[in-house]
Amino acid sequence: MTRLERGGVVIARMPNDGKAARPALVIRSDALAATDWVALLPFTSDPDLAKMPYWLKVEPTPAKGLERPSWLMVDWPQTVWLSRIDRVIGALDKTTMAKVTAQLAAALGV
Repeated sequence: MTRLERGGVVIARMPNDGKAARPALVIRSDALAATDWVALLPFTSDPDLAKMPYWLKVEPTPAKGLERPSWLMVDWPQTVWLSRIDRVIGALDKTTMAKVTAQLAAALGV
């Protein structure tokens, strides 16, 4: 597997999600790259959930690895073992990551 870097989009199996693997965004600091776990934010493509506070809409592009418009579930950070990551499919650009960082801070109250 390619090294997981902050901003990478992966396919991961989230704990207690009850669904198959889904796209997720790596939010772990690159300084923690030697650990056996990674902090993620899951994506959903369900438009009925799109009005949730703090969620960010992300349009699909080949660079992002997403196949359809998706919403990043910024208020649902999860830490998983590396074994739950299937593969890296893309990455978000710096502008989008700046929005993610701001939304994550707001959602967590930090």
